[in-house]
Amino acid sequence: RLLNALRQFVEGVYVETGDRKMKKIRSIKDFLVLRRRTATSESVIFMGALHEEVPHEIFQDRQPQKMFELTIDLVGIHNDLYSYNFERARGLHGHNLVTMVMKEKGLNIQGAFDHVAEVLNHIADEFTRHWNLLLFA
Repeated sequence: RLLNALRQFVEGVYVETGDRKMKKIRSIKDFLVLRRRTATSESVIFMGALHEEVPHEIFQDRQPQKMFELTIDLVGIHNDLYSYNFERARGLHGHNLVTMVMKEKGLNIQGAFDHVAEVLNHIADEFTRHWNLLLFA
């Protein structure tokens, strides 16, 4: 699992590099699929799981699997919010969810930040729901 996560990360970064070179702005949906690969969160989760000797069955269960996916989204999207101004100042903001939202939804920067914050709140609520399902199952 760890090696597969690392492979997905390297392949995702390769695609991201190509997008930056071609100045390609993806759709929100396509971007989020790629962002999950480039956030490295999955690799970190699996490295921690190796250290803690988490049973293999945990990774097969639907609830933890969904929580891993939501965690990866939370980390990647938070990073996009925090890094947007830095990336924009260096001309690297083409691969950032804020840019995708501005383009696809026709919003200004503040509107895009507000929209992304709503998305984060929705993901956090969904994570909490799955956490409760796991705890009280």
